[in-house]
Amino acid sequence: MRSRIAAWLRFLWPGNRQEVVVRAYQQALDPKTPVGSLVLADLAHLCQAKDTSMVPDSPHGTAFNEGKRAVWLHIQDMLDIEPDDIAALLREPRT
Repeated sequence: MRSRIAAWLRFLWPGNRQEVVVRAYQQALDPKTPVGSLVLADLAHLCQAKDTSMVPDSPHGTAFNEGKRAVWLHIQDMLDIEPDDIAALLREPRT
C-alpha cells in the first residue's frame, strides 16, 4: 500500500482498520475475477481514468471531472493498480 494512502487511511480508520478496508476493496474489486474486472472497467471509464479532467472554459465542469478522477485515484491506490493495468481495463468491451 502506498504511503500517502496509508497516512490517509490511518487518519480515517484508527487501529488496524485500514488493513481491513484495503482487503475489502481487494476482495470486492479483484481485477482477476470477471465481476471485479467488469466493475473496475466500468469505473475506469466513468471516472475518466486515462482522460484529462479539464473542460475548456468551464471551471465547474473541470471540478466535476476532478471529483470523478479523485474517486478513481482512490480505488487505484487501494488496489495498487499500475498504468498498464488501467489500459487493460479500458480495453474491456462495453456492450
